[in-house]
Amino acid sequence: MLTREENELLTRVERGTPAGELLRRYWQAVGVAGEFTDEKPIKAVKVLGEELVLYRDKKKNYGLVGEHCPHRSASLAFGRVDEEGIRCPYHGWKFNNSGRCLEQPAEPPVIRAVLHRLLRLRAQHRIECVADMDDSNAAAPEMPRRQ
Repeated sequence: MLTREENELLTRVERGTPAGELLRRYWQAVGVAGEFTDEKPIKAVKVLGEELVLYRDKKKNYGLVGEHCPHRSASLAFGRVDEEGIRCPYHGWKFNNSGRCLEQPAEPPVIRAVLHRLLRLRAQHRIECVADMDDSNAAAPEMPRRQ
């Protein structure tokens, strides 16, 4: 039987915990590509304690970013997508699939260098999306194909 401390050590997966740091070394399945349509291109997901937004833009590219906009912390799960990325529902800041802020309506151009939390993403076999949770740039594993 595990002690309370051992249980905490093994089950806490937030960033900075031993189990969380271990699991972040591996690619994680975060969604099913078939769930995304033109009518519903955005899905909020929680992976290893992180609140994220998985989306498919109008060019059918997938993106995975932190759920909260760095400007006013509005949830990007309520945003809208276009050809280049996802737009915040609050002030309209637009982020592309690499996390770079492309547009900031009504803001001076000096702050356009904002980067948003981004996780590398790969869609495989048109079935699942997997994410690199620690930004290690390791190659994505090949997922087995269904027969």
